[in-house]
Amino acid sequence: MKMFSTLLLLLPVLGLWSNPAWAQYDQNLATCLSGTAPYLCHHELLTPEQAQAVRQAELTNNYATCSTGSAPYLCKHEWLTPEQAQTVRQAELRQNYAVCSTGSSPFLCKHDLLTPAQRDTVDEAERRANFTTCIQGTSPFLCKHNLLTPQQAAEVRQAEHRINRQTCANPALQFNCHRDWLAEDDRDAARQAAQPSAQNAAPAAPAGTGASSPSPVANQAPSIGTPDIPASAPAKPRCETFWLGAVETNGDYAFLSDYTRLTPAADSDKAILRVWQRGQRLVRCGPRLTNKETGQSIDVSG
Repeated sequence: MKMFSTLLLLLPVLGLWSNPAWAQYDQNLATCLSGTAPYLCHHELLTPEQAQAVRQAELTNNYATCSTGSAPYLCKHEWLTPEQAQTVRQAELRQNYAVCSTGSSPFLCKHDLLTPAQRDTVDEAERRANFTTCIQGTSPFLCKHNLLTPQQAAEVRQAEHRINRQTCANPALQFNCHRDWLAEDDRDAARQAAQPSAQNAAPAAPAGTGASSPSPVANQAPSIGTPDIPASAPAKPRCETFWLGAVETNGDYAFLSDYTRLTPAADSDKAILRVWQRGQRLVRCGPRLTNKETGQSIDVSG
């Protein structure tokens, strides 16, 4: 082997190997010995001693990459010794939990690698991060409304409607305007305006008269008011218009544009709901929900 190495050194001198060829050989050896790019190394040009040194460099560099735990897709796990494999496994688990626990990148988190306790922590972190996104009101399509509590859902709805009113007021942003949300805002305003009138409609009887006064409720005319003041005997359910917010994959439930969650009454209703699309216009009359774009109706609760 010593003679082979000596021959390699003598080839340029004897003119049997050009300087460009020698430079290419030298560059290949340098690339191989770095151990960082085995796919760029021409192993067939190495002497046995060089190949052994290159192999050790590649193993060392691979373990250095693997042991960070941050790039398991770059790690050649089959090159690791059993002891190294165990160390690398723990590093990957720690790194995965570090990513998951921020809650901001659930799509990068490998939830199946978490312990039960870690899953609870990560779930809470993802809910907090989701609420932070939702409460801005600027990206309803990025908000997972099904992860919100009822109180959070109410706050997010106010934020989204506030941003929507600003959007609708800008002539250049009309394509992003939810006009059905504007109609909901008008109904809410009318509802709030009607509440004081309804509360003052039945004044209390004077105190200390001693007389048995008829109940104000008994003499009061049936109210045809708002959902906050339901009528005592409505002739028919009040109908409201919404758009479809989201549908569970199997059709088990759906969210309306006001974040109301509805559950189909029967399996046949689930089958119909499953194929409805986000953004379609719906009319709800009591337990009956009608899709105005498809002409289909289902019975719901919730």
